Amino acid sequence: MKKKIVIHQPDFVPYLGFFYKVKISDLFIILDDVQFIRRGWHHRDKIKTKNGAKWLSCSTVKDQREQLINKVRLSNDNDWKKRHLDLLSQNYSKSAYYETVFEDIKSIYDKDIDLLMDFNIEFLKLGFDYFNINTPIKFSSSYDIQSKSTQRILSILKKENASTYITGVGSKGYLDTKLMSSEDIEIEWIDYQYKQYKQLFNGFERNLSFLDLLFNHGKNSLNFL
Repeated sequence: MKKKIVIHQPDFVPYLGFFYKVKISDLFIILDDVQFIRRGWHHRDKIKTKNGAKWLSCSTVKDQREQLINKVRLSNDNDWKKRHLDLLSQNYSKSAYYETVFEDIKSIYDKDIDLLMDFNIEFLKLGFDYFNINTPIKFSSSYDIQSKSTQRILSILKKENASTYITGVGSKGYLDTKLMSSEDIEIEWIDYQYKQYKQLFNGFERNLSFLDLLFNHGKNSLNFL
């Protein structure tokens, strides 16, 4: 039996392509024991405002220069949470599903969560609920693999007897495809194409957080994934 697996970091409120990859996979492995990238997507993503796309960034504690994603802590200063909620309220209060979606989001912000990863996973669960995703989940840290880069991914795939690795076209720049092929792992490249949906303000903006779709379409969001 062929087994398709997607391996991805637990990013904060990610874009729709992330959920699409998880939805078509047989197993989602959260890559939690790799380095936190402060200029990446682990703690931030974009929403749409009347002035264009704007970052929604979580405040984290800088314990040391190099941190694993699963060790990064959220700042105890809750002002950043209030800023997030205010920004969402200001820009989505006129959306069709504002009241329901805002309450779902606020319930996550109201939780006493110490780690960024746990905070992000709460949002991933929210997305899985709206998109009707039931893909099983595991954590890369549970495999205790010390290798790096493609070899690390390959080692995890082999432990799960995977036949196919699902990944975005952006990884073509660093994934060793010859190494994957040598172990009979097929690569399914995903170049996610948006289905345009109704948004607030002018024009259609791609590559936003999935929260934008939820506010505008609620439980109907799965029709646009």
